[in-house]
Amino acid sequence: MGDVVGHGLGAAALMGQLRNALRAYALDGHSPAAVVERLDRLVEELEPGRMATLLFVIMEPDLASIRFASAGHLPPLVLGPDGNARYLEEVRDVPLGVAAGKDYSEATAELEPGSILVTYTDGLVEERGTAIDQGLDTLKEAVITGPRDTERLCDHILAKMLEHRAPMDDIAVLALHTIPLSGERLHLVLPTEPKALVSLRRTLARWLDEAGATAEESHDLQVACHEACSNAIEHAYRFGENEFEVDAALTDGEVAITITDRGSWRPPVENDRGRGLHLIEALTDGMELIPGEAGTTVRLRRRLTALNGGAPEAPAQAAGVRSSSESS
Repeated sequence: MGDVVGHGLGAAALMGQLRNALRAYALDGHSPAAVVERLDRLVEELEPGRMATLLFVIMEPDLASIRFASAGHLPPLVLGPDGNARYLEEVRDVPLGVAAGKDYSEATAELEPGSILVTYTDGLVEERGTAIDQGLDTLKEAVITGPRDTERLCDHILAKMLEHRAPMDDIAVLALHTIPLSGERLHLVLPTEPKALVSLRRTLARWLDEAGATAEESHDLQVACHEACSNAIEHAYRFGENEFEVDAALTDGEVAITITDRGSWRPPVENDRGRGLHLIEALTDGMELIPGEAGTTVRLRRRLTALNGGAPEAPAQAAGVRSSSESS
């Protein structure tokens, strides 16, 4: 979340350049502090004398924590599942373009499942003749009393903050809600990008832990699900841009995971480089593969030792892949 100081064509042009540079630096995998430092140097090179504020946040794939750096921007607000809200004020360095060559700092913060993270520009909380702290207090109250649906929450925030005044500056608000995991069911919709598999495995690991899986059972199911999703990305969609779904459910001590795509099914051939289906079989108690005109469904199952009162059992070693011509 960023804001260039000033108005007009020059400020708009600088904002566009900073936005593009930020995307490039972020995709290179730099830390929040390193990204902010690079943008600071860019402002000094492009527009000496201009300033911009920036809050740069990286949310970990499992949604349990964030890393962030701030260049003179107002602090993000976190609403916990218990209804209490707090500002994250661990770091607040000077704006971009103020101190050439400055080293910026960064901080981390844990997010409880079900938390809401709110970021915003200063136009939301600034009012002529009123202390900024009053605006921040009003924002906190608006978030605490607002709905938990993010779209409705943003509308509620704007209505409350602008109830008795007109905005003095441009306003932007972003609300992000981390959904708490249930031990009984998990539903994910993921893009067909290999990097989405990192998020998948971390989220699935958290869910399996809630479900009562052992470390070995969790590892095996993560690998099996990873392989099935990799097949969807590579074979069903040929690495094209699309989505696939992962559903996991816990019933009577057994985990069932379903991976669904809407691509085209291609039976494996002898010269295929992967042996993913055989690996999935080896790591689960059963696998069912259901191709159809609308896409392919892969169903995996594994009984959990701790919920069945017995010693760990080795996954069944099936002789072949069970498949069906039924549509999902």
